[in-house]
Amino acid sequence: ADRVAKSLTRQGFSAGAIHGDRSQAQRQHAINAFSRGKMQYLVATDVAARGIDVEGVSHVINYDMPQCADDYTHRIGRTARAHAEGDAITFISHEDGKILMQIEKTQGQPLEQIEWSGAIALPKISSGQPAGNKGRKFGGKRRQWKGRRSKSRKQVN
Repeated sequence: ADRVAKSLTRQGFSAGAIHGDRSQAQRQHAINAFSRGKMQYLVATDVAARGIDVEGVSHVINYDMPQCADDYTHRIGRTARAHAEGDAITFISHEDGKILMQIEKTQGQPLEQIEWSGAIALPKISSGQPAGNKGRKFGGKRRQWKGRRSKSRKQVN
């Protein structure tokens, strides 16, 4: 989460991160800044993102596929508070097929699939796993479109 937030900041965006290694005060400070619009992007780990209730979240981008359908529903639900609309984008690979089927069954519809021609395999590190990706190769991305909002604040999980 910190690495993604720092990268966004280096590119000129206002971003912060929340995760389990942050104190509750640090997490709350970042959430408050995001809620007030002082921060465009909030990058959160799966555990830290649970329970966040911020109005006006227009996009949720899942860098990693959630481990279960309920986690996916909670993540994308950030864009639909109080009947609002937004976009949820999830990066997945071929290895995510089983959880994808569970998510589609839970959602009651197939998710829109968009191939990503720029996808690359990450280099191997000493453990035999690609760096930073828990053994997955990016093979494409899938999106679920729920409409659009004009707000510019985004949450990245």
